[in-house]
Amino acid sequence: MHHILKLIFEGEHQKLDFKYTISEMRKIAKTLSAFANTDGGRLLVGVKDNGKIKGCRPQEERHMLEFAADEYCSPKLNLEFHEWIVEGKNILELVVYEGRNKPYFAIDTDKKKIAYTRIHDEVLPMPTVLFKAVKSRKIKKVKTFKITETEKNILSFINENEHCELSDILSVSKVSRFRTEWILADLINFKLIEVLFVNNKWTFN
Repeated sequence: MHHILKLIFEGEHQKLDFKYTISEMRKIAKTLSAFANTDGGRLLVGVKDNGKIKGCRPQEERHMLEFAADEYCSPKLNLEFHEWIVEGKNILELVVYEGRNKPYFAIDTDKKKIAYTRIHDEVLPMPTVLFKAVKSRKIKKVKTFKITETEKNILSFINENEHCELSDILSVSKVSRFRTEWILADLINFKLIEVLFVNNKWTFN
């Protein structure tokens, strides 16, 4: 089976997205930056959301993607392109590698930079705590983490209550929201908790 057909068979997921064509460059910039902020991913252009192969004009689509990456993504993304002929139709495969310089931003119509993440097959604005976790990993390459009474209280609460929301944690942390978010970011980076998107809400587990 052709490499592209194998990918299509998987369906869209966290590391794979289908696009019939590239028409909105700011919108596709969100997807590209989200891939770079998460685990990387592949974009198949010329494939509909249902997996049906429609084909595309690879050079035109590549130009659109490169322009979106150059003009509406920051910092620069590491992109790789492949052109394929599948069932007699042209398909453009774009590989976006997980970034080494996270967080990556997409630039909206107001020239505001927003960081996005990829959850399953969705592109979502990165929640503040996750953004701080990513930023902390970038700034503090090597770090020790001291568990104080506050951290113990937060960890205990999360362990005892499934899918805690930030508002719940703030009620027991007894420190500012700013400090609580940085504590949660550290707990994420040390793999003591994880952040999840459940029932359209960001939660901690």
